[in-house]
Amino acid sequence: IPDNPKHIGKQTEKTKNVVTLDKSREKNANHNAVDAEDKQSSNIEPDIIPEGFSECKVYLSSPTYRAVGRGKVHNCLGETIHTRPLPIDHVKVSLEVAFEPNAFLPVSIDDEALITVRDAIGTFVAWPKNLVSVNKSISDNLQNKGTKNSIVPKGNGEENRTKGSNEVDTARNGSYCSYLTMHVQLLMRPSDLLPSIMMAKETFGVSFEEKLGVDEINHVVMHQWIGVSAVCTYIRYLYEKFMVHKQLSKRFFFLSPHVTSFLVKKDEQIKAIVDLLVNNNAKDKLVLAPYNTSVHWVLLAINLKAETIYHLDPMHKDPDPHMTDVFNT
Repeated sequence: IPDNPKHIGKQTEKTKNVVTLDKSREKNANHNAVDAEDKQSSNIEPDIIPEGFSECKVYLSSPTYRAVGRGKVHNCLGETIHTRPLPIDHVKVSLEVAFEPNAFLPVSIDDEALITVRDAIGTFVAWPKNLVSVNKSISDNLQNKGTKNSIVPKGNGEENRTKGSNEVDTARNGSYCSYLTMHVQLLMRPSDLLPSIMMAKETFGVSFEEKLGVDEINHVVMHQWIGVSAVCTYIRYLYEKFMVHKQLSKRFFFLSPHVTSFLVKKDEQIKAIVDLLVNNNAKDKLVLAPYNTSVHWVLLAINLKAETIYHLDPMHKDPDPHMTDVFNT
């Protein structure tokens, strides 16, 4: 047994290092074993999904465990999928990116022709909770409702910008969304309305007032149903931002979604559309008509001179019969 204190100290330190290294190796081995077991198991422990909407990845467990897409999970009370209640232990997911486009959905919707991940891009599907992984760092930002770390946007818009720059400051846009969400959810009652938004005659061929309520704002910020009022307001923004400044108003004409609504009687709808097109000299313009099929939005691009209608549908479905009858007439 060595009696030199320095030698004993060095020997003790070496022993500690060996023990620490062994524990580290054991921990890594156990971690790898758990990962391998998880990837082979279909009973994966689900993430705790926060209330509201969160960035997420979706997975499939057969034949192998892998990520097949990315989007947002909507975890709100009373959520439905295309008017149907969610299956037990499933959540509502809106898919934005397909990692494996041809992978079959865990819950297909046959009457909507939603079978693969590719089919579901841009719409909602049901996904098993244990196969949804929440991106907590992003979701915490989305769920922020005015904590001390939240950023309230400034009005001058000059910070970190050069004059004439066209770059989009995504962080600043995100802070506006957070501020809007906080304002609606904390400062407004469900029955409150925002100040009326005036739609000029130049935008839709007829002037009218549009009203947005708390529900419409909530639907937008929560990535839920988008109503007619929200679509009209966005078209007004597009018109003022791009068409006026770039002198495109002579080339394009918008039909209001109030006019194209399937809730309007066919004869009244045809007369209203014809009057708008004639009174606004739209024959030489490309007419853009957003249309709600009662399930999702589609866009019609109408070339009156060529008597051609382009049907733009993100779900690649056949044209709606009511819409076809109206515009073919």
